[in-house]
Amino acid sequence: MPNDNNKSEKLLWIEILRIIASFAVIIIHVVSNSYNPYTNTWLWNVANIYSMSSRWAVPVFLMITGSLMLDPKRNLSIKDIFNKYLIKYLKIYCIWSFIYVVWLYIIFKGINNNFIFTIDYKAMILLFLNGYAHLGYFHYFIAFIIMLPILINIVKLSNRIIFEYFLFLWFIFTSFLPITLNILQITTMSNWLLFNEINLIGGLIGYFFLGYYFLKYDLNKLTRICIYILGISATVFSIIITKVISVKNDNLFTLFHSYKVFTIALTASALFIFFKYELTHILINLHDKIKKFLFIIGECTFGIYLIHNILIDIANYIGMKRIIASHPIRYIFICTFIIFITSLFLVYIYKVIYNKIKTKINIIK
Repeated sequence: MPNDNNKSEKLLWIEILRIIASFAVIIIHVVSNSYNPYTNTWLWNVANIYSMSSRWAVPVFLMITGSLMLDPKRNLSIKDIFNKYLIKYLKIYCIWSFIYVVWLYIIFKGINNNFIFTIDYKAMILLFLNGYAHLGYFHYFIAFIIMLPILINIVKLSNRIIFEYFLFLWFIFTSFLPITLNILQITTMSNWLLFNEINLIGGLIGYFFLGYYFLKYDLNKLTRICIYILGISATVFSIIITKVISVKNDNLFTLFHSYKVFTIALTASALFIFFKYELTHILINLHDKIKKFLFIIGECTFGIYLIHNILIDIANYIGMKRIIASHPIRYIFICTFIIFITSLFLVYIYKVIYNKIKTKINIIK
């Protein structure tokens, strides 16, 4: 998710993909209260379509991060990686984890209880350490940063065939077989694949390599079309199977929410490739002011990702859930758009103020 500020036309499609992925993350959180627990209603069915159609967002963020940071030309030393990235993002995680602890257990809890409540220190500490919902992204990213010196050297020593071999193994043993065997209720083999040493083939780290592979190597048109068809089919399949098994069990079926599941991997791949190849031709003709505007929004997506859940809590408090229930198809999108724009405005204002203060401090020095 961190931005690489190389503002070339070649990478404008990445900024737009980052923007849309941020929007998709907000959709998932906007519909969450209408989606879980399961209820066999029109509202739930619409929420299921919105939610399952947006699950690719975090994997796409991982792919974008890998595509930009695994480039061996960066020549980053271990010291550079730790000073430039690890310490910075650990600080951001701690600050925002603390903000959400204060928000959830003091401010928002106080608003809901007329500020008459007991403080659960144990729960606050656990939330700080684990991170609130969307802050789980930092767990993947920080693990990636720690491994980055090793991963960059793997990239240096690898060629296309090695990449494809690794990604094939990753898809089969991490993304496809465990989920398929679980659905078929062959749980012994499924658990072995998930928890035995074979899981070291990749886990979520495969998405970082997948993003770098798709950015570095070209795919022919037939291959791209096949991946588009698989991506669309995977999304439709995940919507249907989640609906069918949820109805059967009278409980929300969450297996296809996992970022490791093959349907999400296929959808994320299809979107990444589509933006790289099909969108680039359109972007060439864009006016420079529009391109600059898109880059500005792209630079704000990290902040949008961090702040949006606070705005969702406020929106739910003032009646967003009731509004969505009245016309879910229309208002899920409208509420998501309002939260996205509000988050963007707040982040942009913060960045303007921060940059002005930073400039004044540098002048004084």
